[in-house]
Amino acid sequence: MVPSGIANITCISFILIYIAGFYVFEHSRNNGLKLSRQHPTVIKSRMKAVASSCLVISVILCLILSCYVEKGPMQTIITLLGVKPILDPMALWCELVRPLLLTMILFLGPLSLLYFDQHLPGQNGFDWKRDGYQVLFSLHGVRNYVFAPLTEEYVFRSCMIAILSQANHSSAYLVFVTPLYFGLAHLHHGWEVYHQLGRTRQALQTAMMSSIFQFAYTTLFGWY
Repeated sequence: MVPSGIANITCISFILIYIAGFYVFEHSRNNGLKLSRQHPTVIKSRMKAVASSCLVISVILCLILSCYVEKGPMQTIITLLGVKPILDPMALWCELVRPLLLTMILFLGPLSLLYFDQHLPGQNGFDWKRDGYQVLFSLHGVRNYVFAPLTEEYVFRSCMIAILSQANHSSAYLVFVTPLYFGLAHLHHGWEVYHQLGRTRQALQTAMMSSIFQFAYTTLFGWY
């Protein structure tokens, strides 16, 4: 069993490592905050930085868990990360459909607006090339819909739950505490907002409000 203190300190280190790449590499720092985080150069650099961070986090996770797993460490680690074969077709169907339905409920508001605006797939205002292919396969689309979700889920859910579960924490702890780490990982955006708005007192207030909102929203999203 992993000591609780080590497990939680490791989770904090995962946060620091994940966001470190945003500021270690030159272009990831928004080029001295002169470039927006939406700039292609910044996006590419940050994706490379996060990929490197995920690799480092994986190594740390394996090293720590290997110290506390007695039999078949690699197989156990893979299982703890949530990677397991599902041979039952009905079980596989449930695993795929239930999260999708839950996500649709979460985004019921935006989906309703798209429906009334005729912008859902199959409706008159939806164009597969413009609203589908060009959105999903653009640089921003790859970051928003593929890269960021995969890396965030891997680090802040799979890796953290893998190590916290071995610290004998309850299911409630895993469900409600782990997302707090996810929320903390977004506080650094306040630093960017503060600098981009001119580092004034008003900029500081705006940055603080933005950080609080992001922390609350991302934590709630993590609970979901």
